[in-house]
Amino acid sequence: MRIFLMVYLGVLLQAVVTVQTSSLGNTPPSSKQAKYLFVDNSILQSVKNLKRVLHRPQPYPGNPIMMGTETWERWLIGVNGRAAIYDEETKEFKMWYGAYSSDSGMPMGQGYRVCYAVSKDGVHWTKPVLGQVNWEGSKKNNILGWGENWMRRPNVIKDSHEPDPNRRFKMT
Repeated sequence: MRIFLMVYLGVLLQAVVTVQTSSLGNTPPSSKQAKYLFVDNSILQSVKNLKRVLHRPQPYPGNPIMMGTETWERWLIGVNGRAAIYDEETKEFKMWYGAYSSDSGMPMGQGYRVCYAVSKDGVHWTKPVLGQVNWEGSKKNNILGWGENWMRRPNVIKDSHEPDPNRRFKMT
């Protein structure tokens, strides 16, 4: 299976806008110097020098950005509901993705694993060896081991206040 990257070009504002309370009764934040995302005109009474341009999303021409190349990724890989975050500290993207493949030890003969990949640009990904899970006699893989609970569609956050650097990423 392939992981695809969509490049979305959102709302482009090319103007300086004066915001006043509209007659609809919606009140913008108190500062007239505040920044606003103008998705609609509900808080605007008047607009000058504003050009709103909506762009159609374009698929990334280099798709797929990641392929299931390992034996534990034979059937499918995907980020369906999983986390991909940018880590300011290491200046890289970190992604936790699901891998499915046949596994005679699992119900229905297929298994699900959470794997890890990193990227400096969000397009070119590497799968670091984590050494946590034995797969076909080797721990040279990027499969995350899970503790007492089975993981499916985990969400990940970085807790920058955690004093132990090995425990900064929290998965639920």
